[in-house]
Amino acid sequence: MASLLDIVTVALFIVPLTVEVFDGLGIDPIPFVIAEVLAANVGGIATMVGDPTNVIIGSSPLVNLSFNQFLANTGPIALAVLAVNSSILYLRNHGFLHRDAMRRHRERGPVRLPNPSSAIKDRSLLQVSLVSLALAVTFLIVHTFLGVSAALATLLPAFLILVYESSRSSEVRDVLGRIDWQIFFFFGGLFILVAGFAKTGLLVQLGGWMVQESGGNLALAVTLVLWTTALISQIVDNVPLVTVFIPVIGAMSSYPGVSIAPLAWALAVGTGIGGMATPIGTASNMVALNILNKEKKRLSFTRFAKRSIPLTIIDLLIANAILLLRL
Repeated sequence: MASLLDIVTVALFIVPLTVEVFDGLGIDPIPFVIAEVLAANVGGIATMVGDPTNVIIGSSPLVNLSFNQFLANTGPIALAVLAVNSSILYLRNHGFLHRDAMRRHRERGPVRLPNPSSAIKDRSLLQVSLVSLALAVTFLIVHTFLGVSAALATLLPAFLILVYESSRSSEVRDVLGRIDWQIFFFFGGLFILVAGFAKTGLLVQLGGWMVQESGGNLALAVTLVLWTTALISQIVDNVPLVTVFIPVIGAMSSYPGVSIAPLAWALAVGTGIGGMATPIGTASNMVALNILNKEKKRLSFTRFAKRSIPLTIIDLLIANAILLLRL
């Protein structure tokens, strides 16, 4: 899902569902929520539209990469990392899952699962949304042949849903009341803080140091971009980080024999994987924590980091190896 939908949208959709299902099973949902947001962050690097930073990188005039190029280069990295993460998380969690399931069975008896079809409250909107999603994916694959931008390719199918919903005005009136304004204000304040940090010029100075240190060595440049952005993205939002680093990789590519494309893949992967190390590293992580808090499920910074940081390091090592092998 995260490779085709924005990772925040995936978190908003899947985390409440996970909490509801595992509460019904009598099992702690937090390990599974952590696994889901980690998977969403990894899946988001697979395509140009999975993460807003990928859109910024791919559509930048300095980089100018297509949806298909992202899929061919970051997609295999995402698949490899996801396979490793799934194996590690399974080995770590399957024991307690079995134990909690058996305890729940002894205490409450057999589980009564709800009818999935009863959860669909608007079948016509579901059908329109699925058609729009299929159109968006199709347009993204062929947008370079049509000569349109990736942004326009996704905007047209979204406009279809907007027109359909607007035609049912009685159901649109309560949209503002259903918006989670708390998340909006939270992100607004966070982006102000991040923008202030970016204005200090520290990131620009760091970028200048990276240009000097790489000195035309493509393998070193890729490694520097990957690990530096991964480290910074744990505390700085990815959007301003990528915006600052696009000119940096442009300067690195000015050396003979240094192509900008491998540096762009390193930038996309570094920010995507690095951000999953902390609860504040990506918007999807923070959305998941906000939902858990609303459901009275406390997930501390330490508990999240203990599970995510080791995986982040392993994932970066795998990604670094794949990026270097493809040079």
